[in-house]
Amino acid sequence: MSVNSILKTCLETNTYPVEFMDYDGAATTYFTFNFVDERGELFCDDVPEMVKYSIQIHFFSPKTFNHNALKTKVRNDLFALGFSYPSVVTLYEDDSKLNHLVFECEYAEAKEE
Repeated sequence: MSVNSILKTCLETNTYPVEFMDYDGAATTYFTFNFVDERGELFCDDVPEMVKYSIQIHFFSPKTFNHNALKTKVRNDLFALGFSYPSVVTLYEDDSKLNHLVFECEYAEAKEE
């Protein structure tokens, strides 16, 4: 299963739309995610054995939405699936009037041959 599929399946358990990079639907509560960096890890004879992904997951919601329980659930769900424990930045988007949580974590998987 690809890291995209793992992320999407994990985040969809929260019943909000989930899209890679950009969401253009009508919902005001949704997730997007993107890859910040992808690099080789665990080199053996100068060949990477693993690929490490640095990931950002974005959660947007109206400012009246209490996101504390969801923040904890997403962190725990990702960690249980093998992601590093996410750091979270809480922002407010003036243009859209939405809260914006940014989860940052890493995921490593064996390199495909």
